[in-house]
Parts: sequence; C-alpha cells; structure tokens
Amino acid sequence: MADGKQLDQLSSADLYALFGNLLDNAIEAVAKEPPEKRTISMQVFKKRGYLCIHIENFCTDPPELVNGLPKTRKQDDRYHGFGIKSIRYIVEKYHGNLAISTDHQQFCVDILIPNQ
Repeated sequence: MADGKQLDQLSSADLYALFGNLLDNAIEAVAKEPPEKRTISMQVFKKRGYLCIHIENFCTDPPELVNGLPKTRKQDDRYHGFGIKSIRYIVEKYHGNLAISTDHQQFCVDILIPNQ
C-alpha cells in the first residue's frame, strides 16, 4: 500500500534507487523460503510530518546486524552490501532515519523522512 503523493519530495533517481534496493533485497530473501512463506509487505504513508516507509519480509534466518545494517553473507563482502548502504545514503541525504530490525522471523526496514 503506497500513497505516491508523499514521494514527491524525493528525486526520481533517489526514488528508483531506494525502492529498487528495498524490493530487490526483500525478493532475494524470500526466494530462499518455501513458497507459502514468501511474503513481502510495504507501506508508504505520511504521519505527523514524516514520510514513512515500512517494508518487511518473512525471514527464517535473519542476517546479523552490524552497526544497524545487515552483514552480507556472500563470500566476498568487498563487492556486496552496496544496496543497503545506498538506502542509508539516500535516507540521510533527506535528513531521515533508517531502522532495521529482525523479530519473529520478520526482517523489517523503517524509514522516516521529514516532509519538506
């Protein structure tokens, strides 16, 4: 569910990069799950002067979080992890806050960006 009007404050390039990386990561994670567990939920809305983005996906084996970001499980970490760093960069560019959590087999990303 998304209220697209709330996304007007982000540039097109940032919008594509943000949602492209968020959804790519979620799709990659649920592809490892049994078909009946492959769920992704996304909400975009405005609340109390903030653009709020919440995305979560089922994850039986959540990644380790290091400094608030998931640690890559790929062999050569020098060439991985750029997507989540890109998400963080975009959120910070708009003076927002990124929070990642894992709870009850759910991987959750919450983004708050002040409305401009």
